[in-house]
Parts: sequence; structure tokens; C-alpha cells
Amino acid sequence: MSWIGRWFSRRRIYGEVSQEIREHLDEKSEELVAGGMSREEAAAAARREFGEDGRRVWRWLHVENLLMDIRYGLRTLRKNPGFTAAAVLTLALGIGANTALFSVIDAVLLRAPPFHDPGRLVAVNSVDLRHPSSTGEVSYPAFLDWRSRSHSFEAMSVWNTTSFTYTGGDQPESVAGVVVSANLFSTLGVSPAIGRGFVQEEDEPGRGQMPVVLSYEFWQSHFGGDPKVLGRALTLDSEKYSVVGVMPAQFQFPVRARRVELWTTVANDLTGKTPMAAQRGVAYLQVVARLKPGIGTPQAQADVQLCAPAWQTSQWNLNDTLKEGGRSGYEGRQGLRRGLVVVEFALALTLLTGAGLVIHSFWKLTRLDLGFRQDHVLTFALPVSFDRFSRPEQITNFYRQMLERISALPGILSATASSNTPIISTGYGGYGMDFQIAGQPAVDPSALPSAGFTMVTPDYFRTFGIAVMKGRSFTEQDVAGNLPVAMVNETFVKRHLSNLDPLKQRVLVRQLGQSTLGPPIEWNIVGVYHDVRNRSVRGESFSEIKVPLWQSPLPWEQISARTAGDPGTMTNSIAAEVRSVDPDLALDQVRTMDQVVDESLGGDRFVAWLFAGFAGVALLLAAIGIYGVMTFAVAQRTHEIGLRMALGAGSTEVLFMVLREGISLALVGLVLGLGGTYFVGRTMKSILYEVSAIDPVAVGAVVLVLLAAAVLACYLPARRATRVDAIVALRYE
Repeated sequence: MSWIGRWFSRRRIYGEVSQEIREHLDEKSEELVAGGMSREEAAAAARREFGEDGRRVWRWLHVENLLMDIRYGLRTLRKNPGFTAAAVLTLALGIGANTALFSVIDAVLLRAPPFHDPGRLVAVNSVDLRHPSSTGEVSYPAFLDWRSRSHSFEAMSVWNTTSFTYTGGDQPESVAGVVVSANLFSTLGVSPAIGRGFVQEEDEPGRGQMPVVLSYEFWQSHFGGDPKVLGRALTLDSEKYSVVGVMPAQFQFPVRARRVELWTTVANDLTGKTPMAAQRGVAYLQVVARLKPGIGTPQAQADVQLCAPAWQTSQWNLNDTLKEGGRSGYEGRQGLRRGLVVVEFALALTLLTGAGLVIHSFWKLTRLDLGFRQDHVLTFALPVSFDRFSRPEQITNFYRQMLERISALPGILSATASSNTPIISTGYGGYGMDFQIAGQPAVDPSALPSAGFTMVTPDYFRTFGIAVMKGRSFTEQDVAGNLPVAMVNETFVKRHLSNLDPLKQRVLVRQLGQSTLGPPIEWNIVGVYHDVRNRSVRGESFSEIKVPLWQSPLPWEQISARTAGDPGTMTNSIAAEVRSVDPDLALDQVRTMDQVVDESLGGDRFVAWLFAGFAGVALLLAAIGIYGVMTFAVAQRTHEIGLRMALGAGSTEVLFMVLREGISLALVGLVLGLGGTYFVGRTMKSILYEVSAIDPVAVGAVVLVLLAAAVLACYLPARRATRVDAIVALRYE
């Protein structure tokens, strides 16, 4: 029976019930009139008396209709188990996938960062105008100039991650800290849960104990959540700090793999014999600013470009993205189902192509030439205070002794100290220093190029397996008092020494390590080394200068060791040797270089897994969709198939008839989806690495996968069609 027949059948039933009710009302009314009531009173009384029973009748009819519909639906599903399974699985996958997708999007994109009006927060970077893609940090004096000259920002702050050795417990402990300008918390629009933030005067040194704000977790783990913690003294790097506040639970700035445990002011870097923040040429700070109301990023960009040096303002991603009762009406509804399958395949192609682009991009990232060997290398930092040494020779002797002890350990092949290591370098890959090529015409100091400036010991290149392309590496004879020597990378030669023999050039860089930058030193270039990925795996190569640590010693260095076996097993032995040199030193940021590279790829890996997961769901839904439609089509066309077989059609012919119909739907969807793949590729261009918007490898692989899924999904109902008994089918309706 068609749905039209059922509808008219129900209309007839409702009409009969209504007629019977009217007859009962007329009979009761006549009875009451005979008893002496007026006709109006009798009609009203009859309606009142019959009203409750009538409501019960109609209510029962609605319940009965609902039960009939449920029974009918269950019978329909039981008659088509393949279609039923496809429908149930589609709903389950759809609900599950959408729930998971919303959870991810809510956590990553929709949930607002815990800052006031985060849309007005921007990051401000320095830019080398000759190489605009190379952005870096700024020096503290340059930041003060920026803040005083800018007109587009309500507030501007600096910060730099660092580590401190906390000696308030049983053993020295390395804690993750951040040096910030006093107005950072107000710039972010957050306040401590206990106590206060910093005040402007605390950016200046010489005002007693330096202030420190604790994270909620550090307060709980080290002070038991004591509300009287304010004013307590904290010993960090052998210096006393006074606790002035505790941040709210879950507050995190900056967002990083290792949670920040405390914050102190930039006065920390303005004290001692080598105050980094006092040196205009040392770029190591990052800037976050809050735009004034009504000011957009483009306007701020135009404003800051009027200053020198050049700035680059970018929106800060704080958070730094899916039973028919008969034959009548069959063709129309089947056309709708087929249309939905076409749409499913078009959307699946679009989503799978996006996943293919991301996976291809990630595959290329994992096979990049990083410029060094990441295997069997352990690296860690030694948070040595800048005030620990009074003379450069003391720094040299300290690290010589440290490296000798570590190198003597069984299983250690080589060890080195350096001011930065590959992948995890900040800014320009070390201290961003202005330089000039000796013998070239003098230029305005504000127009001098910058390069990463790193101090390393002789075994640096051996430890990291970095190839020396020309000239020589450093030796133990490259010490203070001998000829100052330097090595530069291939990018430095291409950008600044083209058509020149680099081994005959000298580069002028101001002396680093004093309270202020000293006069320029002529460093004689003795070698050129292979480019190394320093900022991250994705980061472009930039100009680098490396000099011997023995000729330009600084206290805060990182130690790296190449091991014969698993580097992780050497941590305790190395820590014991470090404590034998200084019992108050704790190893900080202990990681293998494999872990460093893996962490650098973490964001790309997350995106690849996210796209791959939902692309897999889309593929499964498309396959289930075409399977369900073809299963239902075979069931509906049983009579036709039987007639064809009775007229001589073979099993193979029937098989290909069903396959052809299903694959045709898939092909139409794939053709329509090709246009979407282009727009998806264009939209995703910013997150792809060396992969074009229309990548033939990704698109070709996706098309083949979808076609294979369509063939497999159509084969099962097609095979079932070949088993139809012609005599039974001719009687089927």
C-alpha cells in the first residue's frame, strides 16, 4: 500500500470515529430533552458528559497510530538487513565523528584563551628588510624605543623563557621561568589569584630582592598551597627573590610543552656583570602587545613600519584549525538517495584530498635534511648565573672541566658546549647580532644585517654530525689571545659573500659578554658548514656565525653529548658528573635530539592525524552510503532482475549491471568533488610544506582509494543480485 493510500485510509477511519461520536451526542441530547431540559442545555450537558471519553478515544488513537508506525518501521528494517546495518552504522559514525570533531574544534579554536579580549593581542617581531621571511627577537633597549614611539598599542610587553636552579628543597631543582616586563600581566588582561602582579618600578634593578610570581602548580607542590606564601624568600640561582603573587590555576604563559613555574621581571637581566638586557645589539626578547580599541592589525603594521628598525606585526594565534509500501514513488526517492551518494563522494574526495595534502606535507617534513645527525645525542642546559664568574678564564675553565668529565664517561663519544643547539634555537639561532663584512663600504648602523651568533666548543660539529663544506672546523688552539676565528653557514655565504672566497673574508661583530657591547672584533672566517635547521624543522635557514667559546665565553651554555648507545640511559651518570663540579647545579631541559625533532613536528603531526581520522570516517560513510543504496536498489529491483535472468541474462551480466550503476554514482561524485579539492588546497596552503594546492600524488591516491572503496561496497549487493532465483523473483512484489 502506498503512503497516499495509507493517508486516505486514516482519513476514512478518523471520519468514521467522528461520525460515531456525533451519533452518541445526538442520542444523549435527545434523552436529556425528553427529561425536561432545553435543547441548548441538553447539548451542553451531553458534550460535558461525553468529553472525557472522547478525549480518551482520540488519545488512544494517537498512541495506536504511533505503535503502528513503530511496528511498520521495524518490519521494514527487518526485511532489508543490509540497508538497516548501513543506516545504523552511518548514524553511529556520523554522531561519533561530529562529537569528536566538535570536541577538538572547541578545545583548539572556539574556547577563548584565558586573557581579556584576546582578539586585540598581537606579536611584534623584528625583520631583516633584505630577508623579510626571517623574523627575530629584539633587544631590551630597542623594545623601549618601540614602546615610546608606537601609537597603535594600548600596551606593549616583552618576555623570554629561561631556567633557574631552585635550591630551597632537598636537592637542587631546575624550574622553568619567564623573564617579563612588569606590565605583561596587565597587557594580557589577567591578575594573580593571590597577591599582586609586578609594578613598573620593579623593571629597574637595585631595589632590594627581586620579585617573583609563582604558578598555581608550583605554589601547591612546593608550598602546600600556604596562603601566607606572600613575602617568602625564594633562592634561585643563589639569589634571593621575594614572592609577591600566585597566578590562577591552569594559567599558562607562554604556552609550551614544559609548564612555566614562575615569572620575574626584566630587572633579572639588568643586574650582574653581564646584563643582557642592557645591550642594544643583543636581540633575545619576544614582544606581545595589545592594540588600542578600533585599531586593526594592518593599521598597526603601517604605524610601526615608520619606526626603525623594521617591525612585523602579526595576529597572535593564542592559542599559536566537519519500506516503501509499493512501487509508487520509488524512482523519485531512489533518485534522492543516489543524489546523496554523489554528494557523499564529492565531499569525501574533498576531505580526503585535504588529508592527503597534509599527510604528504608531513611525510616531506619527516624526510628533510636537517643538516645534522639527530640520533644518539643527549642535550641539556646548565642554568649558570651570569654573576658566577668574574673573569672570562673562569668560564673557560668551568666548561673545560665539565666537558672533560662528561667525555670520560663510558659510552660517551664526544661532548660539546654551545650557546644554542639545532632545532630549539630561539630568534636568529643564538644571539641576534649585527655584523659587517670587513673591507666593504660602511653603512648606517640601523641598516646593518643580523645573523645568529653562537659560541661553540671544538667538538660541536663532530657531536652533531654537521658537515664542514669548506675550510676547517675549530680546534683546541682557537683560544683567547690567538687569532679570532669564525665559521659561517652556506646561507651566510649566499647572501653576503656571493662571488667572494669566504675563507679570505673577515666579519666584524661587536664584543659580546660585557656590561655593554664592546668594540667590533674582526673574526677571520676559517670554515663554511652545511645549513642546519635551527628554529624548527619547518624554519628556513638564515645567516649564522659561530665562534669558539674559548675566545668568546659566556656563562649560560647548553651541553650536548653523542653516545654509543641509548642517550637516555646516560642522564644519571652525566648528572652525577655535573654535581661533582657544582653540587648546586641541576640539569635542565634534558632531552634527546630525537625528542627535540619529534616535539618540533608535534603540531604538524596533530593536524595530519586529525585530517586522516576524519578522512577515514568520510571514506567509510561514502562506502556505507553506496552500499546501502545499492543493497536497497537490488531489493527493489528483484522482480526486474528475475525477469532479466529468465530472458537469458547471466550472473556476470547482472553483476556488472549493478557494479556499473554504483560506480557511475561514485564517478559523478568524484568529478564534482575535484573543484572542491582546489579550494581546499588553496585554503590549506599556509600549513602545507612544499606541497602544491593541487598535488597530483595526493589527488591521484585519493581517487584510487575512493574508487576501490566504491567497487568493494558495490560488489556485495551485486553478488547477492546474481543469486536471485528467477522463478521466485517473478512472483516478488
